[in-house]
Amino acid sequence: MVPLVSAAVISAGLVGVGVWAQQRGPDGSGGAPPNATAAVGPGAVDTVLASGDYRVRLRVSPNGSDVNRLSVDVRSSDGRPLDGRVAVAASMPAMGMPFGPVPVRPTSAGSYGGKLAFYRMPGLWEIRVRVTPQQGAPFAVRARDTIPIG
Repeated sequence: MVPLVSAAVISAGLVGVGVWAQQRGPDGSGGAPPNATAAVGPGAVDTVLASGDYRVRLRVSPNGSDVNRLSVDVRSSDGRPLDGRVAVAASMPAMGMPFGPVPVRPTSAGSYGGKLAFYRMPGLWEIRVRVTPQQGAPFAVRARDTIPIG
């Protein structure tokens, strides 16, 4: 009987860890739900998501290839570039994949670039961008991207 109880406790613990990992933000911290969501794809992505006084422009090109260019541009509503940090993560929720970080680096004031190298499997993907302004509250936006078969 003890081995069954131990197995049940271990299983419950693993499920709890899996749920916790899926709820973490792209920067590894617990994250609030995204402030804005856009449905994008198939095809190249170029969309702007608004959250409070910020606008986040997300571009993915060509989208659904072996290596896809990712570009994130964060500006205030009056056009000033973000002074802060950006973290990006991607997941395929239908497959139960937890969010994996997508490395991005600054390319200019308020702009960040990276590559989505694993982003080829057909289906619905979610890209989350977590923004931490130098002043003000952090926020997140997301794009739900459809990668077609073929």
